[in-house]
Amino acid sequence: MGGTLNPYVEGQGPIPQVAWYTDGSCHGQPLTWAAMALQLSTEIFWHETGAGQSSQWAELGTVSLVLMNETGPVHICTDSWAVYQGLTLWLPWWAAQEWMIDHLWGQGPDLWKQDLQQGAIIYHVPGHRPL
Repeated sequence: MGGTLNPYVEGQGPIPQVAWYTDGSCHGQPLTWAAMALQLSTEIFWHETGAGQSSQWAELGTVSLVLMNETGPVHICTDSWAVYQGLTLWLPWWAAQEWMIDHLWGQGPDLWKQDLQQGAIIYHVPGHRPL
């Protein structure tokens, strides 16, 4: 892996109250996306929208939104298996491969590169369930 260390750790055990819950979605033609992050303990809510990207990009963009605005130990909960696996497992390998996946550019390489400079504890949580 070219010596690239992974700054992300898989969350274990109970999720701390200061954790951020993230989600992203996309719809329509042309594609429009929305990304949101919520910290339940403080009731802080961040939201961004844009065009021209996929749901997976919006999911990753939401994590980046938290990382750009938070300092110190950050706990992030995502229902995106791709984002969870990407951050906790694949990120160093993609960096070593210069962000190519099967000889194609991976989706959102600028966000992944930015996220490689950060670090957080990542939890995979079930999504789209009633509260």
